[in-house]
Amino acid sequence: MAEKGVKVLGMWASPVVIRVEWALRLKGVEYEYVDEDLANKSADLLRYNPVTKKVPVLVHDGKPIAESTIIVEYIDEAWKGGHPIMPADPYERAQARFWARYAEDKCNPALYLIFTTTGEAQREAVRVAQQCLKPLEAALEGRRFFGGDAVGYLDIVIGWLAHWLPVISGGPSFCQD
Repeated sequence: MAEKGVKVLGMWASPVVIRVEWALRLKGVEYEYVDEDLANKSADLLRYNPVTKKVPVLVHDGKPIAESTIIVEYIDEAWKGGHPIMPADPYERAQARFWARYAEDKCNPALYLIFTTTGEAQREAVRVAQQCLKPLEAALEGRRFFGGDAVGYLDIVIGWLAHWLPVISGGPSFCQD
């Protein structure tokens, strides 16, 4: 597929938008980035994602794709060259999707609470998030990346967590009243 007309509608602080950018960069795809003001959503965002009205949205040759994990899979399928993102083996693909769904459904809500609560509720949110992350840590044990020797789908999906680990670990400035 041609790279002509690749655009990402995103928001600079969104951890899910970075997934799309990482996938495009791994594939060597040039794209236009449009930073959205989510308090004043653009006509493009509302047109390209009228259902959830959220970022990220990938627009490829005028066709919009929403939801970051779906976009990452689309990028891997649409641009066969460059770095492979999804595992080639069907079982490994299923495992990567399982862990991605686990992270999305279980870990992300727990992590969100860390940033939206204070005091005892925040301390509990840190504890829950740490427990949620333990199975992911066990799945990574002995490997450099979830994808083995190279970055893959699951690394892209949960990679933003690494940036926030000092916060999640309950660093000295966090979880204080």
